[in-house]
Amino acid sequence: MTSDDGLQSMKYLKDNELSKYEDIIYTIQNDSIPLNSSDNVTNRILHYSVEYGYTDLVKWLLNNGADSNYINELGNQPIHSAVSRKHVQILQLLIDFGAKVDAKNRLGAQAIHLACEADFVEGLELLLEIAVDANTPDEQGATPVHYCCFNDSAACLQMLIQAGGNIYQTDALGKYPIHEAISQSSLQCLKILLDYNQYDMQAHNEPTTTITEPSWQVVNPMITNTENHKSNSVFSRKYSTSSNKFNSGSKDLTNSFEFEMRQEKLNQRMRKPFKKHQLMHLRDGEGLAPIHAAASSGSIELLNICLQYNPDVLAKDQNGQTVLHYAALRGDLECVKAIIKNISLEEQTKLIQCSNENQETCLHLAAKHNFVDMVDYLISLGSNINQQDINGYTPIMSAAIKGSINVIDYLLNKNIIIKHHDIKQRNLFHLIVLSCSDEICNSIEIIKNLKELPELLNDVDNYGYTPLHYATKLGLIETCLFFLRYGANVTVVAKFGRLRISQVILNTTGGMRTLSMTDSKGCLPLHIAAYYGQDKLLELF
Repeated sequence: MTSDDGLQSMKYLKDNELSKYEDIIYTIQNDSIPLNSSDNVTNRILHYSVEYGYTDLVKWLLNNGADSNYINELGNQPIHSAVSRKHVQILQLLIDFGAKVDAKNRLGAQAIHLACEADFVEGLELLLEIAVDANTPDEQGATPVHYCCFNDSAACLQMLIQAGGNIYQTDALGKYPIHEAISQSSLQCLKILLDYNQYDMQAHNEPTTTITEPSWQVVNPMITNTENHKSNSVFSRKYSTSSNKFNSGSKDLTNSFEFEMRQEKLNQRMRKPFKKHQLMHLRDGEGLAPIHAAASSGSIELLNICLQYNPDVLAKDQNGQTVLHYAALRGDLECVKAIIKNISLEEQTKLIQCSNENQETCLHLAAKHNFVDMVDYLISLGSNINQQDINGYTPIMSAAIKGSINVIDYLLNKNIIIKHHDIKQRNLFHLIVLSCSDEICNSIEIIKNLKELPELLNDVDNYGYTPLHYATKLGLIETCLFFLRYGANVTVVAKFGRLRISQVILNTTGGMRTLSMTDSKGCLPLHIAAYYGQDKLLELF
């Protein structure tokens, strides 16, 4: 067969020109090059035939020597394409003609992984009945159970569990199937895992919620009706094509010694015990429990499912974050309310006051990210509005450093202690300036009426800086004018040589009077500008 003939043959297959089968076969039969020759054209035709489901042609090619394990340019073998495309008859043919069921594609996945990912129930059934390991890992350590959870392949997951699939096995990153199900929003698989886990734990006299049998057993009649299931087994229904014009080269294994050995291996696998765990208590490689992953997913349905199985809501991840921290970080008020609704009053009180490794409560996180409704709800539950974190920030200070205007405005109307200082002795207004937002002070009306305002504006931190120092240094003109209007010392401007700010100040009503104001040491702006070598300011003054 020439290269041109092969390429044309593949074009026929791509175009679904079924009438060209005999033309392709005629070309192959009348060519002097053997089917399994080094040019690989015929083997590439086999790949296309498998991919597009041309069972008759696949059978003829295999009968005439095509390589069932040929690896194409994408790193796939025919068995991978048969499984991915859900061609059960072709899969049976390939197995009968020696296809390696444990062969890996370029991504390290075997046929059983691909069957689970595609929810290819008949294909999985066939692979399991020839004793393919239900727990074989891919190159990343992911098992077929992981693949089911990745794509919510519920029927395949049921079949795997009944065939001895281990729901307690991690991948190379330490992720359990339940974490995979949650991260991919695979609701059906999540329910199957949790129901089976409860049933499994009860069978071993472990404390669980009350579930007498896995509720998913009624989902798939093909699985629950054992007698009917076995009589309709793919493996026992030997393949026969719709056409009788080709001779079959497949071998019947159902009565062979090899089949008996496979069945014994299957039975041993199904009897193999696994170490049992409460799924809701398992941590992945990053220290996340399933309830943390559910809160991070943004799916209230996922979260509600997890909450039904008595998770430890006080559990913390490696950073000390609880499930409520995760919900607060996302501003997911519905999620927070669902958590609170499903826990006891004692747990609620503890959870509200829980802090992470930075000693931040959920209120700190909600305030930092400007989630006013969340802040209001947490305060209504009793969250401490004056609690300080590892930096000494109260919730309003966390909001200030992030420029969260709405939360600052809201909290100033609450009974907060406004004179708190952080570990560097900075107050609320130092942090407002450090957010680099020039409109905060003018935007919040209540700030103008604070009796503590003049004192706070001239308060110095550990470096001897007032809020005006930082505002001048950062060039925040509107903030500087606001501070000066409400009692800040003007001499700070001269120290940093802020020419534009100085010009704006001098052009305001009464601005020239600022030149005669002194600091705590009796120095005028002129003295300070000269001391710090601010030549342009000296010219302006």
